[in-house]
Amino acid sequence: MQLDPPLPKIQRCVIMNYEISGERLVSSMAAALASDGQRALLYQDLLEEPLLVCLTGQEVQPGPCLQLEGCDGPTRLFESMVIGNPVVALFSSSASARQSAAARDLWPDGVERLAIFDHGKIFPLLLMQAGVLICNEEQQVILDAGELAALAERATPQDYLATLQSLASRGQNREIARKLSKRMLYVLGTHHDGMVFFAQELPVFLNLSGALGFAHQLSERMKYAPEHAVISGMELFELARKHKLTLLIDPGPGSLRLKPVDLRF
Repeated sequence: MQLDPPLPKIQRCVIMNYEISGERLVSSMAAALASDGQRALLYQDLLEEPLLVCLTGQEVQPGPCLQLEGCDGPTRLFESMVIGNPVVALFSSSASARQSAAARDLWPDGVERLAIFDHGKIFPLLLMQAGVLICNEEQQVILDAGELAALAERATPQDYLATLQSLASRGQNREIARKLSKRMLYVLGTHHDGMVFFAQELPVFLNLSGALGFAHQLSERMKYAPEHAVISGMELFELARKHKLTLLIDPGPGSLRLKPVDLRF
C-alpha cells in the first residue's frame, strides 16, 4: 500500500527563514530506535514532515560533500560506521541542524545556511546514496539504501518489495531491472576474492539488514566472514552481463532471479 499519492514533481529546496521544531518526529524516531524497531510511523512522518540539510559556508574546511538538486551550495556528508560510507544528514529541527553545523564548523563566516525539503521531496534526490542519518538533538536513526528507494516512491520497504514480486509474477523482469538500476544495492565480498557468488549466481540485497544476515549465515558455515558493500544497480548489471552472472535478489524464500538477458533494457 502506498503511504499517500505521489507528488507530480520535485520542487526546489527553500532557504530557511523560520523555525522547525521537529516535535512530531521525536516520537517516531524513538519508536524506530526501540528494541522492536517499529518504523511504520517513522516512514509516514518522513514523507509528511519538513526535513533540513546544512549547506556549507564559505571557507569551510575540506571534507566529503554532495550537491543536492535545487540547493545553492553543497551539504557536508557525515561518517557512518554502520553504513560504511559518508552519508547525508537530514535534521528534524532547526535547533538540531544548528547544533550539528556548529560542532563541525560548517559556517565559519557566521552565516546560517539551512535548506528545507517538505513532503518527502528529498528522497528521490538520494537514490544513489548508500544511506542517510535522520537527526534531532538527542537521536540518530539510520536509513539504508533500500529504505531510501522505497521512500522515493512514497512507499514502505515492504510495499516496495511487493511491487517487485508483482512484476516478477507477470514476467516483467526487465522492468524490475530498470527500477533497480536507478538505486544502490548491497553485495558481499572479501578484500582478497572480490564479490561472493555461487555457481554463477550472485547474491544481491535490497536492504542492509538482509546483507548482514546472509553474511552472518556464511560466517557460521565457512572460515571467513564476508563484508557488505554498496554498489549502484547499473554498475552491478554491467558486471553481471560481462561475467554472465544471474542476480539472486534477497536469497531465500521468495527471492527474485534476474538473468543476464533481463539486464538489457
